[in-house]
Amino acid sequence: MSDGLNRKNHYFSLNTIINAYEDAWKHGTPSNLNHDSTKFIGWNYITGIYMEPGKAYVTNEMRIPETNEEYDIFMKKNKDYLYKKCYIDRKEKYDELKEMLGDKLTGKSRPALISCVAYEDENILFKVFPEIEKEMHKGLIDLNFMTPVLPGVYKRGNYLIFAHRYFRRNCSMINSLNGEFLKKLQDLHNSDLNVQIALDVNMIGLLGTEKAELEYQYWWGPKFNEDLSSIPMGVTKHNNQHYDNVFTNLCFTEFGWYIQDERQTFECEEVSDQPNIIDGSTEYYGCRFVHSMLNPTTNLPNHLDGAIRAYTDEQILERLDISIDKSERDTWYTKLWRIDNDMPVSLWKELITNYYRDNMLIGEYFSGEDEKFTKIVLEDNSKDEIIPLQKYIPVDMNENNGLRIYFRYMPLIEINEEYDVVLKSNEFLVYNERKMRVMESETITILKLLKRYGLNIRIPATARIGHEDMVFNFPTFMCKNADTAKIVQQAIADLCKVWSDNNHDRLISYSITANYEDEAIYFSFAGHVADFTSIFTSLGTTFPQKDHANKWIEALYNENNKFPVANQHPKVADIMAESSHLRFRRALVPTKYLQEIKMEDKCLTINFVEKKEIAEELLNNKIGIAPIYHIEITKCMKCQKDYISCDCVKFIDETSEKIEKFEFLGAAWTNRHA
Repeated sequence: MSDGLNRKNHYFSLNTIINAYEDAWKHGTPSNLNHDSTKFIGWNYITGIYMEPGKAYVTNEMRIPETNEEYDIFMKKNKDYLYKKCYIDRKEKYDELKEMLGDKLTGKSRPALISCVAYEDENILFKVFPEIEKEMHKGLIDLNFMTPVLPGVYKRGNYLIFAHRYFRRNCSMINSLNGEFLKKLQDLHNSDLNVQIALDVNMIGLLGTEKAELEYQYWWGPKFNEDLSSIPMGVTKHNNQHYDNVFTNLCFTEFGWYIQDERQTFECEEVSDQPNIIDGSTEYYGCRFVHSMLNPTTNLPNHLDGAIRAYTDEQILERLDISIDKSERDTWYTKLWRIDNDMPVSLWKELITNYYRDNMLIGEYFSGEDEKFTKIVLEDNSKDEIIPLQKYIPVDMNENNGLRIYFRYMPLIEINEEYDVVLKSNEFLVYNERKMRVMESETITILKLLKRYGLNIRIPATARIGHEDMVFNFPTFMCKNADTAKIVQQAIADLCKVWSDNNHDRLISYSITANYEDEAIYFSFAGHVADFTSIFTSLGTTFPQKDHANKWIEALYNENNKFPVANQHPKVADIMAESSHLRFRRALVPTKYLQEIKMEDKCLTINFVEKKEIAEELLNNKIGIAPIYHIEITKCMKCQKDYISCDCVKFIDETSEKIEKFEFLGAAWTNRHA
């Protein structure tokens, strides 16, 4: 989810996204394959919001059970979630509906766990509205008799009436209705076409509780021409190449043309080998089926209907082995909709395709073209392309690219009362089979500045690592409150201004966590020092208190949006580490290049031999080698004391630091030479 216009032309503001995140981050939601609640796979947590100039994105984490025991725990959690969301949280409305229905409800009635308040009970619709049974013809009702409030949801009196449950994905009550198809049927209202549908006679709802169910998986919506001549006669079988019995249970779809009652007739059926309908103790394999006939005079389709053909175990085994023109018609057959009178071929193709939601084989058979879907595929492919520079510089940004910002809530962090800030190192380095927790060299400069500002800081045991480039990845500053976080922001702002005033082409990243009363808030930032200075100048260094956090985040986002639109450069996956902090990743130089190292004129020189094209690539992109050191002893050039313990602060004061003892660890590629 993002705040951009999505593929269904819906838009969510950043404030809406933040509010939704605040409501859900602690508890999470069930995750199902393909929006199919019968295919529960795990638990999804919204983990934060990532912001770049022009767009904000929700990030999430999926927890998938690995054992049967874990699956049972997750499944119970899923059922409890649905029951609370659909029933407990709306108990007063259910009581109201129950009182309205009175003795029309039997002892077998039960709450329907769907998006609105409704009860399931056998033939409850006819008990409340006996006239509807008379309005029906062969189980279908003319849509002109129905008043829609949502696709497939209608009102009569103070009640809601629903399209047949087999319009729901996988014929399951706990799934959403096929809204796009039902809307297309509704849009044919008052046309020359006669449209009829089947209703769910075993369910009735409470008017005013209806709620649209939004699914943002893009459904292929191809545009069709008026041509029928290109469609082959006879039986055509399209196998599902993606069948895996997990994401999809569809084995194949068959299409057949033949002559019936001297009229050209079309039939189509998708065949699945997984049961999805239970009647008593019997399982059935519900397969969507379409039947159509052409007008012999106009050669236009003038009859089209859709149904579910439900097979028993024995019947489905037989159906898997024979074609549609030879299959028996003794299945349990439920007609769901019917359209009569001449209709354009393009509309005919579109209706059939949308009835078979999630089955792209239909549109392919009709030679449909979806420019939006093609664009999506091309965009996704382009995102996966790796530019040559990324081999050496995995993440790169420049001045005027704006900031990258990540924010999330988290449980309170434990900070000893004697400290204002606890430093958390985000990086490890493995050298000579030793794993060291490290902090980049200029972290000590920020700590010295914070000490000057009166903060007491706990510093864990870490190795100080220097990189001879213009990139600083600072650690996470865990602050006891928002006021302390503001001081940390001020220290970073002061350094950024000095670097920017001196035209340093420098990139930095850092993270701040601050405790509120019941939770903590976390921010991670990355960008060019000039852009940080621009943001700090406009907004100041105030860190938000809980009551003003949303407005502050929106103001920060709006200010950052004054920079050119980023278009996912760099990619979130490249700039965000697994622990959720933003940082500029470095690519290490292979050890084969580090065999001839020597000091010349107080500079480290590395000689290596490489192919001409690689050498030219490095030279053309101004890529060099930045040594990496373990810094052990340094001296302040102003007071001549140990820099770590003296009161001087580099960049802020007129001083520099001399490294007196270090260990060479290796090197990284850089296009920002110190």
